Amino acid sequence: MGEECSKISSEVFLAGFLVDPLLERVYTNDFLSAMGQSAVLQNINSSMIGGTPLLKRRVGLGYSAARSRFTREYVVEGTELRELPNLGVASSPNLSYGLPLFHFFPDSPFLSKVSVQFHFFPYALSETNIPFLKIRNTEVGGKVWNAGISLRYFPGANLSADSDTPFQGFSFGLGLYHTNQEVSLYAYDRRPTQFNLDGDRRRWIGINDLRYDSRILSVSTDIRYTLSFENLSLYAGLGGVYNSGKIRIEANRYAAISLASNRDDFSSAPSFVGLNLRTDFALNKAFLYGTLGLQYKWSDFGIGLEYLRNQTTESANVAVHYYF
Repeated sequence: MGEECSKISSEVFLAGFLVDPLLERVYTNDFLSAMGQSAVLQNINSSMIGGTPLLKRRVGLGYSAARSRFTREYVVEGTELRELPNLGVASSPNLSYGLPLFHFFPDSPFLSKVSVQFHFFPYALSETNIPFLKIRNTEVGGKVWNAGISLRYFPGANLSADSDTPFQGFSFGLGLYHTNQEVSLYAYDRRPTQFNLDGDRRRWIGINDLRYDSRILSVSTDIRYTLSFENLSLYAGLGGVYNSGKIRIEANRYAAISLASNRDDFSSAPSFVGLNLRTDFALNKAFLYGTLGLQYKWSDFGIGLEYLRNQTTESANVAVHYYF
């Protein structure tokens, strides 16, 4: 709106209308898929059930982070869109509680060899607690609310509360996970910035809003093999996960633009531009992942490290445990 906007050519208006489908087809869907995969793998990693059976109840506190890279199509490399990020990321603390089922089903040959673990963490986002986000002069808000339940079956284990024999062999896991992320970014221009319009250099000054929301339900299954050496256990495995959910991203830019004849003049003929992009992406995708991890236990305490990776995404988690 405004006099300066009437001078914008029809080609520029047409290009503006094409930005939305271009971002959606070439960039945004891949980006949202990368964000979704990172969040899911990070949530699976938060369960940290490991590769050894639980002989006592266990509580744990950990932190997990994931990233997922993707390659944009060549069509954006010659445009300003090449400056957009090519990395989807996710991170949060996690709180877990696990227990063995032989306390409740001592006479069941199957259930007595199953360990179960719950994990969750409601996590409020801000500029100070998002390690991967380094944006100056930006207000950050939102939350992460991840939760899950994991079952692990140890067919070769001889479990009992007073057992001190280290477990070694195969185990099988099944998990159900809910991933919920909301991120909002708000920034305003402290000074006018340059942009090109119809070949003329202009300036604009305004505000920027971005909101990202994802809600994903995942089912995971995997197999792991564990080697144990007294208090140290090493394990590796292969798993698969199916995800179903929705991801939404909305970006807004509202700004005043300067005169074509004077890039420092915003008041003689007030003119304003509004840009809005909103994309909804349905994530219905399965992928495989590999697992490497270790657990070290002494007395009633322990520490666990775990690394998950698929073709484009990797996640790491560290956790401390207390057994009682």
